[in-house]
Amino acid sequence: MLKITLVPGADECAIRLEGRFVSAAAPLLEESCRDAEQRSLRLHFELAGLRHLDPASAHVIAARLRVGATTSGASPFVREMLEEAQ
Repeated sequence: MLKITLVPGADECAIRLEGRFVSAAAPLLEESCRDAEQRSLRLHFELAGLRHLDPASAHVIAARLRVGATTSGASPFVREMLEEAQ
């Protein structure tokens, strides 16, 4: 199960991901990203609590990284999955 927490700031929206991110949860993350982007906020993914993601899910995050989103707290496994997805 994936828990998504939005932490909006003045010019950035942190999206905290916790648990397991599998492709079935991708639409939920896409919706959260769109909400932040509609308010012209930069995206920052806080990934310290993310324990697993599958390749399709990694592509969802990687797509946002390619257009300027940032990350913090990713485990070596998560970093590797994101690098492969880019």
